[in-house]
Amino acid sequence: ASGTGYGVGTYGSGGYGTGTAIVAGIGTPISATDWSLDNWGQVLISNPINNTIFQPIYAWDPTSGSPTATVISNAPTANDGIFVAMPQRQIIAWGSTFTGIQDPLLIRWCDVNNYNSWVGTVTNQAGSYRIPKGSKIVGCIQGPQQGLVWTDLGVWAMQYIGQPYVYSFNEIGTGCGLIARKAAAALNGNVYWMGPSQFYKLSGNGVEPVACPVWDVIFQDLDTTNLSKIRVAVNSRFGEIAWYYPTIGNSGEINAYVKYNVNLQT
Repeated sequence: ASGTGYGVGTYGSGGYGTGTAIVAGIGTPISATDWSLDNWGQVLISNPINNTIFQPIYAWDPTSGSPTATVISNAPTANDGIFVAMPQRQIIAWGSTFTGIQDPLLIRWCDVNNYNSWVGTVTNQAGSYRIPKGSKIVGCIQGPQQGLVWTDLGVWAMQYIGQPYVYSFNEIGTGCGLIARKAAAALNGNVYWMGPSQFYKLSGNGVEPVACPVWDVIFQDLDTTNLSKIRVAVNSRFGEIAWYYPTIGNSGEINAYVKYNVNLQT
């Protein structure tokens, strides 16, 4: 409003916190304990995560003039996460739905360069695939040259092949599932992740375990009731990848990390 805002009046005058807040826009609060985020060019694509309530996909364009994100109306109404596949640019939704009832093994994707089109036809490249093994998809990322899909049992490669099937799905590792949705990342052309009881690497040699001399310190003290809080962090400048995790007896909050140097393999 005219005559109000930061810098108006004398610094330090008046009581701290008094006055009227100026609200830029009115939106509907989103109940979320976490987020799945990616970029569609300059547009922010997001999927709120609320443990037991699976939610729709939102888009926010910073050039639209609107301060709020809006639901992509034609996208699946319930999803466990999303990422944007490259270079053809499609939103990949996992733990998705056709009916409103979430299917933990279903993957759906929109048409190329059109996130408003989700129903596959002979003239577009929208589609879907249901992973045939496992009880749920734990996490997905866009890796080097392909998308990667982790279930509780293993890892699948999702490679773009164009019409009519759009993507091919191949199981490239078994017994090497993902421990939490944000526990996998790419570094220097390889992909590293934390499994339920081991660390793994995907390279040109396929999936292989990463030797961990401090295994007992990590996995025997891991708070298994708060695995969703595990976070991976990549430091490409120093060739390091770290996992931050909660230990037993710390109220479920992260208080420890383990770091691996890919150059020294230590």
